[in-house]
Amino acid sequence: MIPFTSGSWTKMQFETYGVRIEIRTDAPELWDLLTPMLPPIREASTLCGSDRIYTFRRGSAHHRLHANGRLLLESADWDDLIERLENDIQIFLGDRSPNMVYLHAGAVAWQGRAIVVPGTSYSGKSTLVAALLRAGATYYSDEYAVLDAGGRVHPYPRLLSLRQPAGKSLRQAAAELGAATGRTAIAPAVFLFTTFKTQASWAPRALDVSQAILETVRHCVPIRRKPGASLDAITRALSQAALLAGPRGEADATAQAVLQRLSSARAA
Repeated sequence: MIPFTSGSWTKMQFETYGVRIEIRTDAPELWDLLTPMLPPIREASTLCGSDRIYTFRRGSAHHRLHANGRLLLESADWDDLIERLENDIQIFLGDRSPNMVYLHAGAVAWQGRAIVVPGTSYSGKSTLVAALLRAGATYYSDEYAVLDAGGRVHPYPRLLSLRQPAGKSLRQAAAELGAATGRTAIAPAVFLFTTFKTQASWAPRALDVSQAILETVRHCVPIRRKPGASLDAITRALSQAALLAGPRGEADATAQAVLQRLSSARAA
């Protein structure tokens, strides 16, 4: 997908899971930084009109990012604006996608089915996803599990965001961890409701579907906008999966334990 020139702007128009986005800038050199941070599943939009238009404007001291004419951020650093764009697009997609339900959750595939790890920011889900990838899983997302109406998990394979000791995040492709990236929708095998706890070991308890619904709804982006469709998709997803909750210790040990449990259950 290549940006095109229109007057004084260079633009890109694309569609992601039924939502049409346009990005325009008067700084064409920005695209090399911008493109890797755009939604990973997208195709060129051939329809007139966009659901959201983002505009980057170059300034002598500060640059500006607008969404549908509203100022989102002003900064001298393009990286700040691009990070804000990525976050805003993700929230907008999660809220407005007509046929999908976005959960704040990591997701990987193992033996053809999904492991879903709901969690808020800073809960350690990206760290656990990275550990699962190093252990042989296939990457789907470290931020959003995208569910269809049947409860299947679709890929949202953005660059992983792995927090570093200094507090900043390292953005990394799954391939850098030796992992493949998923391309097709798959049924879930397990939902893991877990956060890191020092010196904890992975000894989860099973939840029933009603308990898991309450936990999952907390991480559902469009629950207020479309509660019925969201609950239906969540219920279908949870009904197909093992539902496990409890604190975890180090991510690599937890990943190995999770994959061994799933492999044993499949072999039984």
